[in-house]
Amino acid sequence: MEQSIFNFVDLLNITSPSLNWLIPGFLPEGALTLLAGEPGSGKSFLALDLAIRLATARPAWQAASQPPLPVVYYCQDSTRFHFGRRLQALTANLTPDEKDLLGKNITFDFNPFNISNARSIASFLDRFKPNPSCLVIFDVLARYLPHMSDNHISSVGPALRFFNALTEIEMHSHRISVLVLHHLNKRPTPGGKIEMLYGGELGKPSPDQNRVRGSTDIVANVDLAWSLQRQGTLHLLSQLKNRLTSESADQPAFRINQQGEHLRLAYEFLSPDDLVALTPPKKLHADQLAFTSLLRILQAHPGEWLSRMELTDLLSENQPLPGERNLKSAFIRLRDDPAIHTQHTRAGLLYRWTEQYNPVY
Repeated sequence: MEQSIFNFVDLLNITSPSLNWLIPGFLPEGALTLLAGEPGSGKSFLALDLAIRLATARPAWQAASQPPLPVVYYCQDSTRFHFGRRLQALTANLTPDEKDLLGKNITFDFNPFNISNARSIASFLDRFKPNPSCLVIFDVLARYLPHMSDNHISSVGPALRFFNALTEIEMHSHRISVLVLHHLNKRPTPGGKIEMLYGGELGKPSPDQNRVRGSTDIVANVDLAWSLQRQGTLHLLSQLKNRLTSESADQPAFRINQQGEHLRLAYEFLSPDDLVALTPPKKLHADQLAFTSLLRILQAHPGEWLSRMELTDLLSENQPLPGERNLKSAFIRLRDDPAIHTQHTRAGLLYRWTEQYNPVY
């Protein structure tokens, strides 16, 4: 039985295992990784293609080549017939040798079982330990919690302990990696920043962990968490959590290319410029739009003092006027802007562009 109680000296002498990767930067060895995405985002396509690549020693995301590894894929999210068609499409271009490796190194299991039930977990481990695999994939979490809610720790707690127990098993000097597929909420939580999934502060993880469906303990108990979103033909991965390394994450992405009935995943990394291009432009509020236009009007009339009425007339020539409340807000911002001089007169406040000030708008 594995030791669970330690004294002070024991803990000081514990050596943490070195950080190794099955797929560098994306899938660590001996760790629990979460891949969360909305339906149709490509979670299962990605997991299946990575399983095929690991089993046949084909790299993804420019990873160095490595020996083929055994993989077991537990699937309750689709029937074996639908899954089989997808597998046929992804493996159609493999060589005979690669298909032979696939037959030896990958197993698919469509049997239902409950990973929140202690007896079911014990039975699974008894079957798994004699013939373990380097990577274990569960597709998807909710299907392995039958008639239970993933919002409650009483349901997900045993499942998370089970996943972490798997990562402690060693196989031929490899610690087992676990990849769990899960869902994102259909809508952002109040205050959530969906645009952060497309880069946010470039190179930094998205803070919107609340988009992951269910109990917050799910994200809290994994080592690495990815969100997956689809924009057109691009499937973009963003890091929600990483407690294994402090290095900034690359922005991995992939596209699913179809040629007839054949499918191929094309892997790529996105540069900061690519991420900026993907980020949806922010829509200006009516008062912001009016304020920006007023600044441009004054900049186009350097040295001239213009009244509110004159500015409003010039503004109306270029765009529909906003409501009175938004227009008032725009003039307040204009008054307080350091690029603008103001002057009180009997006719009211006058505005003038400051030529010495040269901000970037």
